[in-house]
Amino acid sequence: MKKLLTVSFLFITLLSYGQSFEGTITYVVDVTVSKQMIDMGVTKESLLTRMRAEGSWADTIQSSYKGGNYYNLLLRKEKQWSIYRADKNKMYTMQDGEDSDICIVTDASIDLEHTMTGKMRTVELLDSTATVNGIVCKIVRVKWNTGNTDYYYDPSQLPMDPSLYTPHVAEGWGDYLKLSKALPLKITKGVSGIMTVTLTMVSAEKKPIDDKLFLIPVLVKDKDLNIIKMKNSEMMRIKK
Repeated sequence: MKKLLTVSFLFITLLSYGQSFEGTITYVVDVTVSKQMIDMGVTKESLLTRMRAEGSWADTIQSSYKGGNYYNLLLRKEKQWSIYRADKNKMYTMQDGEDSDICIVTDASIDLEHTMTGKMRTVELLDSTATVNGIVCKIVRVKWNTGNTDYYYDPSQLPMDPSLYTPHVAEGWGDYLKLSKALPLKITKGVSGIMTVTLTMVSAEKKPIDDKLFLIPVLVKDKDLNIIKMKNSEMMRIKK
């Protein structure tokens, strides 16, 4: 169950405005450990060694989009995947292996930190730019008290209709797309004083995505899985 809870968390063509990208984007994943953690004896190498041994680290993530749905696949020792269904505005996270009978259902309409602190995250388009894979990108920053997520994008590439994700509050995704109208070429997720995880796009393939990729198995409630209740998610059993 520990591995299931360690969820993380994306160009080959230019598309005209008004179309939305359908296909699969592949990201490589890296991590930077803060000086505070290094001073405590936790280095990048020791952290990755431990996470790989646990099977909780993925060097590669593939994100597939179709309409308002997406599918994130973490390629690691035991495969893990999350499905976002626009009709439910929920994410369903599952994995192979020991916990293959469990699904975490997350309500994407909830910002977890806001429910805990009463403070809402901020979303802003930064004045600065950065180069990703030789492409000059704009940056949208979503900032919480506990850290921030930066989305790097080029408005001329990988367009996405923001109205498809308007209710998607989690990760600031809906608000990011309102500003960018494009999928990110790079994402950095920083946790203050601990580490920063970076996803950098290495390829994008425009192709038809089968609707079957977004099918959700039959789920049943199990109170034994939810002794500690979360405001934005619930663990459920996958009916075999």
